[in-house]
Amino acid sequence: MGDAMAKSGLMINDIARGRVTVEGFVRGIVPGMTASVAGSLFASLAIFKRSEANLFRELEVG
Repeated sequence: MGDAMAKSGLMINDIARGRVTVEGFVRGIVPGMTASVAGSLFASLAIFKRSEANLFRELEVG
């Protein structure tokens, strides 16, 4: 990072440190888990509504 900013004339520290907090963890994990669970739920509902014969026919073709 220091090499990229060497000619910019800005006074920036060469070291960038990430801060791990509970708030940041919750903001990252909760939406990710919610999206994953919701996606699986909607996909399973779509498969559940289809007939079993169609699902097996598609499985044999693929």
